[in-house]
Amino acid sequence: MRRRVGLLAAALLIPALAACGSDATDGSGDANKEAAIPADPKQALIEATNALESGDFRYTLTGDQVKGEGAVHMPSNSAHISMTIGDAAQGFAMEMEYIFIGEEGWIRLDIQGLGADANPTAGKFHHVDTKKVPESSSMILKKGEADPVGSKALMNSIVEVQKTGEGAYSGTIDVTKAGEMQLVDKDTIEALGDQATKLPFTAKIDDQGRLVEFGMQMPAAGDVPAQDIKMVYSDFGSVTGIQAPPAADVVEADEEFYQKLA
Repeated sequence: MRRRVGLLAAALLIPALAACGSDATDGSGDANKEAAIPADPKQALIEATNALESGDFRYTLTGDQVKGEGAVHMPSNSAHISMTIGDAAQGFAMEMEYIFIGEEGWIRLDIQGLGADANPTAGKFHHVDTKKVPESSSMILKKGEADPVGSKALMNSIVEVQKTGEGAYSGTIDVTKAGEMQLVDKDTIEALGDQATKLPFTAKIDDQGRLVEFGMQMPAAGDVPAQDIKMVYSDFGSVTGIQAPPAADVVEADEEFYQKLA
């Protein structure tokens, strides 16, 4: 169970950033303008993910075993993510914090429940060169994408959806058709079996047509119990560039650490 939760969190943690900056538009000037939202529910949700492509927003993630928050700032090619997995009261918890600026990364992993010998650099950030991290790793910046969970792929995989209120939608998604989706890993999809073709979801968009909330009801899969996962997006166009951690809190990543990121 711990391994599965860790894989899920790792996939969610790392929003991808473009290799170079882009001119993101500050959305504050349009705060009082309503967008032309498509009447078709599925098309409305697909287009709602366009705002995430600018890479200038904050988000929070909540689930039974995972909680986190992050900020993406593509104009400075930077991101900051913090995450807690598990429950220390139940004997295991892992705190993770990530900072990425360009091709540099700083990763802090604090594990409770495995003993000090298994966590000798608790409280320290490992400075990594992202070019040394295998591209297959979920813990790497990928070019040209800023959405932390691949929301557009999810919306394109909707099986059925209906509008349930002003800016509110619900339906089902076939995650087996979502391709390079980061919200559910391949092992979990296999464990879900036929259920993976009809996962219940809810979503909300604001009056500018931007995705502001996405929730998925995950049934039990293998050794992972059923849980609800929710992403909330906010502060479009108002995030500032992320700063590197203080030098006193940083150690250089060794080969063993890079191997853990594979």
